[in-house]
Amino acid sequence: MWTTDWLCSRAAIATPKLFIVAGMIHDQATRRAANPAWWIGLLVSSAVEGASLMVAGPALGTPVAQAIAAFAGVFGEMY
Repeated sequence: MWTTDWLCSRAAIATPKLFIVAGMIHDQATRRAANPAWWIGLLVSSAVEGASLMVAGPALGTPVAQAIAAFAGVFGEMY
């Protein structure tokens, strides 16, 4: 039922959120309140990744992939 691509794409979406949630838990434990930046980061991260899932279909997939490839071509050497 689950393919490797399906599972890996979900893991790639969830992994950055684990860091945000870990930061929120750390702030809650040490400062008794999570910094609002964690909430904003979680919201923005979820919105961007949710939007990318909606445009990942075959009709819009090619332009999105080309835009990502162009971005990687410009900034790839920094990584």
